[in-house]
Amino acid sequence: MRFFYKLTVSSLFFLTFFTVRSQGTDLLKNFINKNNFAIRSVQKQCIAVPELFQLVTVKELLKYQVISVEQFSTDKKNCMASAYDVRKKCLEFFTAYSSAQLAVYSLSKDELMYFSTCSDLKNPDAFITPKLLQAINTVDEKNPYLFNDFTLAIR
Repeated sequence: MRFFYKLTVSSLFFLTFFTVRSQGTDLLKNFINKNNFAIRSVQKQCIAVPELFQLVTVKELLKYQVISVEQFSTDKKNCMASAYDVRKKCLEFFTAYSSAQLAVYSLSKDELMYFSTCSDLKNPDAFITPKLLQAINTVDEKNPYLFNDFTLAIR
């Protein structure tokens, strides 16, 4: 009977540990993929009202999104920081200019809990290759197809 009890407790602990880790990874992946659409929505709003390009830097959002996608499998801490920065900046923009979009991209309770310990990303340029950084810096923010040249979602 003891053996069965120990086996059951060990199995439950094992499954719980890996399920919780998997849920965090899935939440982060979905968060990053939703950020992809948030950035596109910001750019779409700016294209509709060109004066808004002075208030938000699409290139900066693009840079942080690229970092979050590239760091997803190697460095979760920096991945979380850059993904959270993207969403915060998009939400600041939506708060001021598009309340309908704000409702779509606002943070859920689970996301708030998950990112509660997240810090800001220091020196984001250090996480991107010089070639990719050059490509981001030279891109035309007003081009609606600019996102096609970068990997901005996790498959």
